[in-house]
Amino acid sequence: MSWRRLLFPLSAVFFAIIVIRKMAYRLGLFTSVHLGPRTISVGNIEVGGTGKSPFASGLAAALVAAGHRPVILGRGYGSALGRNSAAWFIGSGLLEVRGPSGFALEEVTGLRADEARMVSADNPTVPVIIGRDRVRAYRVFSDFLARYAPTHVILDDGFQHWRIKRDVDIVLLSEGFLGDALLPAGNLREPVRALRRADAVVRLCGRDFVQPVHSMVLPDGIHERQGRIVYGAIQPVIFASSNAGRGQKLPLHPIVLCGIARPGSFLKALAAAGVSPLRVITVKDHGRFHADHFSPNSIRGADAIVTTSKDYWRDPEIMAASGVPVWILPMKVEFSYPDFF
Repeated sequence: MSWRRLLFPLSAVFFAIIVIRKMAYRLGLFTSVHLGPRTISVGNIEVGGTGKSPFASGLAAALVAAGHRPVILGRGYGSALGRNSAAWFIGSGLLEVRGPSGFALEEVTGLRADEARMVSADNPTVPVIIGRDRVRAYRVFSDFLARYAPTHVILDDGFQHWRIKRDVDIVLLSEGFLGDALLPAGNLREPVRALRRADAVVRLCGRDFVQPVHSMVLPDGIHERQGRIVYGAIQPVIFASSNAGRGQKLPLHPIVLCGIARPGSFLKALAAAGVSPLRVITVKDHGRFHADHFSPNSIRGADAIVTTSKDYWRDPEIMAASGVPVWILPMKVEFSYPDFF
């Protein structure tokens, strides 16, 4: 008997919890609220690695280009933000952290909101707010939001977030998605039939995507659309306190750092760019890099560090302290975002 079979009873328990939670909202035992502006949820039914943050970033950029004022609202998974606190980023910088009663917290240690900082760096005029309680996080910055007058809220990772009502539900599928069992026996947060709740189902594909031979049949009435994952040219990071990266040629033998759910496409894109890693250091999704990764022995012989935007924004300070030029391979999602405005 496989280990997956042993976990099927726990998947049944997980499914029961999903059903009970939905019923609680439908019966009014829990209350859903609308935040006011048009709310667009970007979510998934898989665990990790479907491109929610790059898609949300592209959607925000398209909204700004069309003259709108979006806010991105997320949970801040892996950020180490306190349970009752909320943080506000703009231009990749942490502007303010507030506690449950709205007061500003003077000191924050260990905060590493990689996705929030990455999306904020890509959209420097767009506020990014994170907090475990997303309704509270949004409301605790009500004074700022009143001045900003947002036209749209982009709810990052919101498909299972019943507490916030939304106007559009977008569900992303990974390139190889064919369906699976529920957690913990499989990697699904909800059964595939939950896609019926979605207003749009988008499969994010790489450049060389080929439709799987045994493609999953989506529920009746659900039509899958495609978005394209595109990697740009490798870019040097310029540190304010250093010349690292200035005037450097494309790194040929770098240390490659990667802490994302599905690193395969990133490593393939580096190979296509002619980069031959001296060493590849991987950590789990949202995992931290440590000083040992940048010790003289670890970086000996490397002409640079190359990483993803998400990994860079998780630990920019420790990378800057390495004294080695740091390069990022940027990634974006090409899609017809105005369809959801």
